[in-house]
Amino acid sequence: MKQTLWLIRGLCGSGKSTVGEQMFKKGLVSLHVEADMYFNCGDYYAFDASKLYFAHEWCQDRTRLYLASGQSVAVTNTSTTEKEVAVYAKIAAETG
Repeated sequence: MKQTLWLIRGLCGSGKSTVGEQMFKKGLVSLHVEADMYFNCGDYYAFDASKLYFAHEWCQDRTRLYLASGQSVAVTNTSTTEKEVAVYAKIAAETG
């Protein structure tokens, strides 16, 4: 099966993470990733708005790595603007 990028978009609390986790557990994707994961520190969540750019860059890098290796990825970010979606469209094009 060809690798697939799933962009699951929506407002906070709409269930994006749950859908991504279910896709991962069912083996539909090799990676479920979101920018919020960057702020996970063991058992606690340490959000820092000043590092949001790095969180999104980390998420994009992981997505690129997995897609380039032929694996499917579910990205569950709010992605409320076309600019945010365009970044992932470019990654998908670059990785086939």
